[in-house]
Amino acid sequence: MAPAHLPIDTNVNVDIEMDGNLLTIEPWVPTFLCPPLADITMENELEWPRPEERQQAIEDYFDEVCPIVIDGERVRPKMEKLRLQPMPQAKHLGEVIDFVEARILLHYEVEQPPQKVKFRWGIFPPVPDGGWGDLVDADQNPQEFDLMMFIDKKEDFVFFSPEEPEFYWHRKPEKVEPINVITQEELAAAAAGRQGESSDAGSGTFPWASALVGVAGFVFFVIASVARWNLGVRFAGLAMALIVAFLVRPGEESAANVLAAGVGEARAVEIFRTLQANLYKAFDYETEDQVYEVLAQSVDGALLDDIYSEIYRSLLVVDKSAAVCKVREVEVLSCEAKAVDADADGKAVRFDVSCHWRVHGLVEHFEHIHRRVNEYRAEYRLTLKESGWKITAVAVSQQDRLDPKTMAPSIDYGAGG
Repeated sequence: MAPAHLPIDTNVNVDIEMDGNLLTIEPWVPTFLCPPLADITMENELEWPRPEERQQAIEDYFDEVCPIVIDGERVRPKMEKLRLQPMPQAKHLGEVIDFVEARILLHYEVEQPPQKVKFRWGIFPPVPDGGWGDLVDADQNPQEFDLMMFIDKKEDFVFFSPEEPEFYWHRKPEKVEPINVITQEELAAAAAGRQGESSDAGSGTFPWASALVGVAGFVFFVIASVARWNLGVRFAGLAMALIVAFLVRPGEESAANVLAAGVGEARAVEIFRTLQANLYKAFDYETEDQVYEVLAQSVDGALLDDIYSEIYRSLLVVDKSAAVCKVREVEVLSCEAKAVDADADGKAVRFDVSCHWRVHGLVEHFEHIHRRVNEYRAEYRLTLKESGWKITAVAVSQQDRLDPKTMAPSIDYGAGG
């Protein structure tokens, strides 16, 4: 386990580990910041209580202040261990003081390995009476917790702050799930259109060709049986008829045929945002094949290989020594689409999309975690292909690193990571 990285001596740390169906959280906090233990000081060491005397109060406190919800069910902690450690002449918020550190081991057990966990952290170092002053650099927030946790012995990442005390963890998917840019209304409209075309032609929707071939095969089988032909010949004729009947059945509508019913510019924006968000889902996967498969759902042509190389490389290394850990949020600030091409029927099949967005993430650097926010502006080309709508071109016009506190561009912010 790795402790939370804090820039000054707040003496509040938390380790998180999940192995199988057991979640373990181990906070280390001064007793004066933990109400069930606030009466414990170095001066009254001979009167310290036994761990079991405070177990109920500690479990109640963490269940209230730091609740854990696993797969939709709130799970109560069980205290497995309490260790009280004297800390004489220790630094705390820039001062040298004596205090007692409580090291608490909490277990959260469920019947099967969790798929989703909602963490909430409610213990933060207090702001000193005179403010933080020179205790921290301008780009540091001493109340933030950016930490590594271990899930089945693999690193993952958690972020807490007083402004964002909750963190949602999702298990990495084992297989790539398909995305869908076709709404139920579009499917229904396409089906109604096919029904209307069939009715106008007087043919209905019944697969007459398949049925006639199937009946012919059955008649052949009966006649051959009456004539006492070879049994193999009879069944071979019937099988051939059924195969032909299957091949001549009406084909199902492809995604491209459904979407080619035409979309407006507002709908094009929705489609694009789905495709763009899917690009960042590549960070949820681990293997090269999975990353490529996710990107192929959104991007087409030569652009696919370019974006694949860029994103997969960024999963491994950024800024020489920093590894991208987690994309937490893709925030679209503005997005507009303009139709630029249509097919012979006048239906829009190509759009230019102007997008302005931010990517919020966590970046590992020198064994600790930083928040990172990047802001982009770009022009995209959205094109209707055989397999559906795809991003086929992109030109980035702006890329800035932002200070997460002010959201203002800061070239030097987080230098080195």
